[in-house]
Amino acid sequence: MTTAKVSDKYQIAIPKEIREKVKLRKGERLIVTGEGHIIILWKQPKNYAKAMLGIGKRTWGGKGEEFIKKERESWD
Repeated sequence: MTTAKVSDKYQIAIPKEIREKVKLRKGERLIVTGEGHIIILWKQPKNYAKAMLGIGKRTWGGKGEEFIKKERESWD
């Protein structure tokens, strides 16, 4: 775990090991969210459609297509 200090202008420097780990480059944009005492930073995708492609596979544990097939069969 690493830390970052908040400057007088509420800026932080992202530690080098984190920048390298997530392959963050100069000029890239970050999405910032927060709730309570938690702040979350995400790299903003260049293409949201590509970034979301296949997300259902992780959500359904790889069984999303099987679930949909069973649901559609139950409609008949």
